[in-house]
Amino acid sequence: SSDGLLWARSNTGSNAKVTDIIFSRGLYLAMGMNMTANASAIWGSMEGIVYFNIPAPAVLNKTFRGAAFGNGRIVAVGDDLISVSENGLVWSPNLLSVPTYDMFGVAYGGGVFVAVGEMGMVMVSPDGIAWSPPFYIHPSCGVDPCHLNAVVHDSGKFIAVGDQLSMGAVFVSQNGLAWTGNVYGDVATSLVEVAGCNGTFVAVTGMTEYANSNDGIFWNTGTFPGGAQIQGVACRP
Repeated sequence: SSDGLLWARSNTGSNAKVTDIIFSRGLYLAMGMNMTANASAIWGSMEGIVYFNIPAPAVLNKTFRGAAFGNGRIVAVGDDLISVSENGLVWSPNLLSVPTYDMFGVAYGGGVFVAVGEMGMVMVSPDGIAWSPPFYIHPSCGVDPCHLNAVVHDSGKFIAVGDQLSMGAVFVSQNGLAWTGNVYGDVATSLVEVAGCNGTFVAVTGMTEYANSNDGIFWNTGTFPGGAQIQGVACRP
């Protein structure tokens, strides 16, 4: 869509599960899993309508979950997967030499990439190539299990969302290394996606509820009208 109101239907040309899409380096990049090959995959498009397969690490039984651009590189993360590209067309082999935690989201800001995922784990990298070992986003996640679905950087801070003790959870960091404890703890489900726009943040549950904040620390909860179940959110600055 060019205006968000009128939409054209497209597809990858494959039996695909698409989990995320970004625009970078003049390409729309859709990522997920090729269901026929049962392996991770990335597709590209110049205009967002006709997609083509991009050679990227095709790891059996694995899915790319998210991507971000920063420091001259695109970084894609997923199930035991991290791959980088400078142009969106040529991708590195999987940079994870040993299995680690599944990463479901990645963001760039303040000079670092931050990837978040299962068990409340975080990994940080200055260049998308060399990564820190996974660490708990907060020590409480080692006691009360957490799950992180998405992360965004806006207005000088990272916001990571997911759940803790089966309730929505939000964690905040200035640098990707030191994080607050859960500052949300509302709605009896997980927060699945988050967007930031000039200091305002919105997170959605994939159901009818959403949460919003003007600073990332204090959050309100609302419900979409008409019973809409919203699984994604984005901002046009």
